[in-house]
Amino acid sequence: LRHDYRDWALAHPTLFSAMFGDQQLLGAAVPLERDIAEPRASIQPLLEVIGALIATGVFRDEDPMVVALSTWAGTHGGVALEMAFWPGAPFARDLFAAHIAASERGWLTPRGLELAEELAAAAPEASDC
Repeated sequence: LRHDYRDWALAHPTLFSAMFGDQQLLGAAVPLERDIAEPRASIQPLLEVIGALIATGVFRDEDPMVVALSTWAGTHGGVALEMAFWPGAPFARDLFAAHIAASERGWLTPRGLELAEELAAAAPEASDC
């Protein structure tokens, strides 16, 4: 999902900017919902995936909303920085992939780390996506 987010943003920079970039410039800050028990529909699929990873012991036992918001913030931040400062830079995709790998390791349990290593060894091309 994170690579898809990046790919979509790079393919649609005007829409990405309209969705996120101009909000701060216009002073249209959106308050963070304090009641995280009722997430918005747009983040529900991510919460379901994270919940399943927690339930199976792959991710640490944390509040799924905290994991989702942290994951989205890192993903969005990396994409926004790339679009603003490094558009088309040859190193940008590798930098983004390194950020994702570091972020994911932070949420993985020891069991999750083992599974990730096994998956990477079985399908090395998957780690490049």
